[in-house]
This record gives sequence, structure tokens and C-alpha cells, in this order.
Amino acid sequence: MKRSFLILLYLTYLIPAFGQIITGIVLDKDGEIPLSYVSIGIINKTGGTYSDESGKFIITVSTIEATDSLRFSSIGYRPVSFSMNEIKEKYIQKELKVLMVKEIIRLSGVSIFPHEFKKKILGNKISNRHICICGSNEMESGIIIKNKDKLYLDKISFSFSSDCSKMPDSALIHINIYNTKQHLPSELILHQPIIVLLSKELKNEEIKIDIEKYKVTVEGEFAATVEILKEYGNGRLCFAGWVTGNPSIYKYGKRGKWAYPADDKRENFKIFQAMTISARVEK
Repeated sequence: MKRSFLILLYLTYLIPAFGQIITGIVLDKDGEIPLSYVSIGIINKTGGTYSDESGKFIITVSTIEATDSLRFSSIGYRPVSFSMNEIKEKYIQKELKVLMVKEIIRLSGVSIFPHEFKKKILGNKISNRHICICGSNEMESGIIIKNKDKLYLDKISFSFSSDCSKMPDSALIHINIYNTKQHLPSELILHQPIIVLLSKELKNEEIKIDIEKYKVTVEGEFAATVEILKEYGNGRLCFAGWVTGNPSIYKYGKRGKWAYPADDKRENFKIFQAMTISARVEK
């Protein structure tokens, strides 16, 4: 008789039951245009939120320390931080208005994509829908990719599994590409956000996202991640994985710390997130 098995790695964290509620709106300082999907969180702590399509946000914070800072960040803008003491004194009882200034990006040179190139696929190609890493809103996970070439990134691919959890009706995700430091994500490479709404694509569970138009180039080791901004409907996203591959990493919250997923102690092996990057390299 055949025996089936299901391996899941649930990455969980505690959500505070009580705390202070901070509400507000995030605006572009020039013209005060609402900014959507701005990352909001306490530095080096889990939890956090994003501004919505109208720039508005609600965040609940607890176990506040005097040295804590609430940080607002978005690609293409200078980060804005408020000390928790300042917020407690001025903004607990009223809406916090955050004005963000566009960041001038001075490029050291222009990346010209090669006419003659060879295609290359990097990352974790093998997946099994019974081996999963399951997350929730505010989780970001991906893989570290070893590399020695100058790469021009074209596409990112990954898989979900409905065997580990019912799929949501749709989901809003954020694709990120980082340089690494000590084999963990460090500096964000992108100059503009890559935000994708998945709906019909979730039925196939095989996701391929074209990122060529963003003209992302990398040299040396880098990290590719998927951040779950919001899941819609009664379901959760579970990434398909495998038992070998490039190291997987994850974090919870906008200012959370990166870590490696825990081993599956019962089966005595690690789970690696399935994800590949299609790229071009000059001949």
C-alpha cells in the first residue's frame, strides 16, 4: 500500500493582543499625493503594516521601548522615522501625517543590456507540492543565490501548493532583489517597486513574473524574495519546496530580522523554497 506524507514548515509569530493604535496617512511631499504600499514598522522588530491604496494606515504597537523608532520606507523615497516617545506625546490621539521626499538616485553608469548573450537559470529548480513553507501576511521569504557573473535579470519563477493549505482567492505580493552581507539580504537593488496582484495565476500554482522591464542587474551573490502584502479570501499561501538547494531565508514584519527556516526535526532534514531566476549573461 502506498503511503503519502505531507511536510509543512509553518513560520509563525506572536501577534500582540493589546497595544497602542496609531493611524495616519503617507503622502508625497510634493503635491501631497497619497503613497500606497509604503512599508511601516518598528526597526528590528516583527510586525508592521503597509499604507493602503489611499495612503492610509493603521498599526498596533506594544511593548514599546524609549529607544524604538517607527520607520516608513518606500523604493524611490527617503525613509522617514519617528521616535516612539514623539509619537506617544503627539500622535496617539490624532492622525499621523507622514510626508516623504523623493530620493534622487545618481547612477554610476548606464547598464546596457548585451545584444549577444547566453541564458542562465539560477536557484532551486526542483519542487514538491507536499513539501511546503507556509506563511501569512507580512512574511517575506526567498533564497540566496551564489553567482560570479554580471547578470541581467529577466524572470522570477516560484510555485505554490494547495496540498499544504487552501489557496486564497487572490494575493498581493512584492518582489524584492537584494545584495547580501554575510549570506543574508542586505541592500535592496531595485529602484522601483515590483508589486503584483495574483488571482487567476493562483489556480495554476506555477507563478512566472517578467521583471525584464525593471532592468535589474546583479554582480556576485544576491537574494531574491517574495513578500506577501495581503491575502484575500479564506486561505493562505504555501510555497512549494524541496530537501536540497540554495539556502532559504525569511523574515516577519517590515523591520524584522532575516533568518533561516528551522529544520523539520521529525524528518531530520531542511526544507528549501523552490524559486528560480532567468537571466542573461554576456558571452
